[in-house]
Amino acid sequence: MAMDSKEMAVAILEIVRSRRNVSFAEIVNMIGDDARGDVAWEAAPNIVLWTGMSQSLVHAFEILKDKIEPHPTSVLIYLMDGAALRLPVAKRLPRAGYKQPRWLPVAFSPRIHVDLAN
Repeated sequence: MAMDSKEMAVAILEIVRSRRNVSFAEIVNMIGDDARGDVAWEAAPNIVLWTGMSQSLVHAFEILKDKIEPHPTSVLIYLMDGAALRLPVAKRLPRAGYKQPRWLPVAFSPRIHVDLAN
């Protein structure tokens, strides 16, 4: 039976909490075919975070926006996880984006909540 977005969100959160610095490639491989699709996620014009995602996977990440956070990582992390995009790597994040698509490799870690009231 196919996983829905909420089930994927639970699985992603468990993966990120247990492993930290988790790439899109690792998450997709661990979730399986339900995570695969034809959706690309762009952070800004022509700044691609990952491709080949299902809409359910994208929605799962949206559900988790307050629980996990992406941070730039090395292409080597993706190569070790067995997948990388065939795009030039984004070296910076220009406000207007790039004229041609670039890949911004990111990994996910749990979001750290700081309680300033205590």
